[in-house]
Amino acid sequence: LEDIPMLPEPTPSSQVCYASQYVTGEELEFDTCTKCTCLHNIAFCSVSLCPPLLCSSPIYDSSLCCPICPPKKFASLPNNELVTIDEGICILDDGVVKHSGELWKHDDCQSCLCSRGGGKVECFSQTCDQNLPCSNPILKKGQCCPFCLPPTAAVAVCIFNYVQYRSGEHWNVSECHSCQCLFGTIVCHQHKCPSLA
Repeated sequence: LEDIPMLPEPTPSSQVCYASQYVTGEELEFDTCTKCTCLHNIAFCSVSLCPPLLCSSPIYDSSLCCPICPPKKFASLPNNELVTIDEGICILDDGVVKHSGELWKHDDCQSCLCSRGGGKVECFSQTCDQNLPCSNPILKKGQCCPFCLPPTAAVAVCIFNYVQYRSGEHWNVSECHSCQCLFGTIVCHQHKCPSLA
């Protein structure tokens, strides 16, 4: 509504606030274009003015004060919101918009692409090696496939605040944080702290 001309000065109407028993300072909205504020049993109302439209078939939406020109194409999101779409735009089930050629990770093992020109989502799954040469493969957060650590990593140590920890050893950093040494890498976790009462 930034391009709308200046609103006319609010006009008083004593019947609105008194009959409806609104208090001073309370704001009323009679429709999307009329807004009033009560001051000492008098309603001061402003009516929005709509700008002229440059289209022949405007859209009248009851949630908007002013009609709007229709875009070339509409798409309906899961929350029933209407959005404009262009060629090569992909709208995901959750309403997220991806552009033509954009690549993203759907999850740790699946990547997707908004195909060029068609606005179609194409997804590809990563395959993992099922014959790993170790008995306890490691799966890192954010990765799809487990992997084997090199034999030298199994004896690695961690140093935290000048203290050496062996692989697999745990220690508390604070009441809310603990850490563990995993093959030379320090992995810390935050725990739910007791609330301050």
